[in-house]
Amino acid sequence: MLWQEILIDRPLTSEAITIALSELFSLPANAIAVVEDIATSESNEHTQIICERQPIKGEFVEKLSVYLLNAKLADNIDLKDIEKLCRLLHCKCLISDDSLNPFSMILVEDLGKNQIIFLDIERLENDEEYIIDRSLESKKLTFAL
Repeated sequence: MLWQEILIDRPLTSEAITIALSELFSLPANAIAVVEDIATSESNEHTQIICERQPIKGEFVEKLSVYLLNAKLADNIDLKDIEKLCRLLHCKCLISDDSLNPFSMILVEDLGKNQIIFLDIERLENDEEYIIDRSLESKKLTFAL
């Protein structure tokens, strides 16, 4: 089950991702597999989370797709957990805002500092670059949980 796709603003090591997910979900490190391609990855009986990492272009340079093999891990997980993950990884991230607009996302910077942002449509469609549309800067919505 795909838990979350997270766009990260800096390159991360597999070890850093493993440690952060291990702490976030209170699992041992050997229960987490960080892979480059989920289609060719192998897991064992201890694996509870698979995190596929892919390089992307733009202000956000890596996409993490986090798959929970144990559905119980998704219980009571919310935006505060994404904030904690960002704090553990020392990064900013973008996640879906679950709206119908594919260019609208939530920018998670720090605890309680989350903003709805819009991606630059032309850069994303033409160059596949994840760039925040700064022309809409005054229209950002800030919220906290």
